[in-house]
Amino acid sequence: MSMLSTALEAISDFCLLITIIYTVYIIQYNLLMPLSSYKVRIITALVILCFVSIFFSQNFFKRLAYLEWLLIILNFSKYILLTAFIYKKLLPKSIMFMIIIQFMPTTVTTGLLTLAPEKLVDYRLFNIILLFAVRLIVFAGIILIKNKIDYSSIQTLASVIPNYVYFLIILVLFLSEGLNQTSNYITSNIEQKIELIKILSSLQTICTTVIILSLLFNVISKKYQSDINTVLEKQIATQLYHYEQLEKMNAETRRFKHDYINHMKCISYMALNQEYDNILNYIGKLSAAFPTSSFLFETGNYIADAILTEKQVSSPDNISIQFDGVIPTDIDNTDLCIILSNAVDNAVEACCLLGGDKIINVYGGFKHGYFVFKIKNPTVNTNLNGKITTTKSDKINHGFGLDNIKRALKKYDGYLSTSCEDNVFTLNITFSGLSDLPPKTRENNSAEAEKVEK
Repeated sequence: MSMLSTALEAISDFCLLITIIYTVYIIQYNLLMPLSSYKVRIITALVILCFVSIFFSQNFFKRLAYLEWLLIILNFSKYILLTAFIYKKLLPKSIMFMIIIQFMPTTVTTGLLTLAPEKLVDYRLFNIILLFAVRLIVFAGIILIKNKIDYSSIQTLASVIPNYVYFLIILVLFLSEGLNQTSNYITSNIEQKIELIKILSSLQTICTTVIILSLLFNVISKKYQSDINTVLEKQIATQLYHYEQLEKMNAETRRFKHDYINHMKCISYMALNQEYDNILNYIGKLSAAFPTSSFLFETGNYIADAILTEKQVSSPDNISIQFDGVIPTDIDNTDLCIILSNAVDNAVEACCLLGGDKIINVYGGFKHGYFVFKIKNPTVNTNLNGKITTTKSDKINHGFGLDNIKRALKKYDGYLSTSCEDNVFTLNITFSGLSDLPPKTRENNSAEAEKVEK
């Protein structure tokens, strides 16, 4: 029975090694290089594996008790070492898939053993046969799906995953496989077995913790980048809206200029005939037809004009935005978009919860050398301990408006404060370090925009 168990265990190890060799060949070389070019190394590796399997199956190192735990580590590392010997070079993605294939049959077998009768579990030959069967199924599955594998997708996915993530996943899987094999290994030296399990468990815990922290950092980083991208998209949309309106006004001006001579001829003809009342009526009609700005606001900052106009147009009819004051042009366009858009969006969101006509008051001006934004809106939300929360149902993906404003204000050594009295919410945003000179005129802003456009 012992010889049969040894033979089956060696064949099972052969099956797993061949599966790993073939998988690495598919993943790393995409079936482009002939596998026969590694024939000598593969045969050598199989011979080495045969000796190692027999060595551990027969427990030849009973007298080397002080080295037993090192030999156990060598036992579950043999597939990596032998595969590295065959291919000379292993990519991180290949090592990861290799350890997954090594780890999966052991885990599945352990799970099946928990369902098997206790008598069979104690029977070593049954354990070996079950492990061999699972490994054989895995190998057959890889053979069957090899033609359906999208190698380009695997390459793309592999290039996206950072190398340190590969390393951590590989290490966790390797330690997990070591725990599996150490737990199932039959030895009289229980103390060393328990000590090795403790060491492997501790290392696995550390690696798992690092992976979790890394995932959390990546999620936070992606959320931040997503917020920035959203803001940039809003800024681009606002600027496009500004240039579209500017082009519309320029087109109307060109049309007016095209008919200018004809208009002057008509006025001259009526002047010669002393038709003064007709001249006044004609001039009145021309004045009404003369192109005017398509923006609803004139803040002194064309980006702010475009933002407030877009917010007013997109808001429900019962919500009115009123602006008073000026907005300087030395606020960075991106920061202005972040601050003003989020502030007005929050105000509109609060007003949407109320019935009837609602007014959002936006003020911009200089006080004591500081530039101040003040946005007031009616609200049903309450200020609890100074904390303002989003009223949207999707609280996970919303409620970042004030945080984004605070982040943008850091560049200007600014600060933000809120208050809520008599169901009126007030958002105070203060900048320092801005010029208190009068902002550029509307005409200068338009001329500057036209230069950029050209």
